[in-house]
Amino acid sequence: HKGVRSIIEPALATAVGGGLSVTPVIHDRSRNGWLPRRDVVSLIESLDIYTCASLHEGTATSALEAMACGIPLVATRVGILPDVVGPLQ
Repeated sequence: HKGVRSIIEPALATAVGGGLSVTPVIHDRSRNGWLPRRDVVSLIESLDIYTCASLHEGTATSALEAMACGIPLVATRVGILPDVVGPLQ
């Protein structure tokens, strides 16, 4: 339900197929387990763009953390994100 296989991986394949150089960093707890809290900021700060492709979400904490680190966010309209990001974003 996090959209990794249904949204992110197909989008990456399209980008690479279109000639873009993309180095994905996918951390999903169903694949990688929980990330230790001490490593969260360094992982997020290493990103150029944070993508939250969840199909169902309450509070997308990792998306909020990315925004707090100043990382551009691309997200589905789930949980509180439409209210946090705003209607024009």
